[in-house]
Amino acid sequence: AYGDPVITHKLCELLSGTPPMASPTMFHNSVHNAPAGYWSIATANPATTTSIAAGDESFATGLLYAAAQVIAEQRPVLLISYDLPYPQPLAARCPVTVPFASALLLSHQASDASLAQLTLGLDQGADSSMESQALDALRRDNPAARALPLLASVACGGGECHLPYLGEQRLHIEVTACR
Repeated sequence: AYGDPVITHKLCELLSGTPPMASPTMFHNSVHNAPAGYWSIATANPATTTSIAAGDESFATGLLYAAAQVIAEQRPVLLISYDLPYPQPLAARCPVTVPFASALLLSHQASDASLAQLTLGLDQGADSSMESQALDALRRDNPAARALPLLASVACGGGECHLPYLGEQRLHIEVTACR
């Protein structure tokens, strides 16, 4: 949702100094696509990557974008979402309280390894919550954890959920088990 908390914090500290300074390497590492770029280099994988930072709506935005790529290009897409807590004073603006990460491999056709089929749409429903208070707190306190209702629907073999998207819109997801 917000980028790398450690590098962003360090850059802010350096830029608030007299004179304001930041190393080119640190600035280079501060962009949202740096982790994907380093992963591509380390694995010698030339596949396209996209990085999305959309605040609380980052997971739903990423899922919708990944699904559009799957449909348009007829190839699998790996969706990875993660957020880490920020140190103060940035934590007041980027209220991520606990680390969270998830990954989904989306494909245009089912395989023996497929767990579920997702049907996506937009509507005005309320955000889905979690039955567990601890998981619901995690869902509220980390933008990447907005994935939890979807992950729960997949784990339970089906269902539906609404994830925060843009303004009053919600990403409505119907989950149908493949097994």
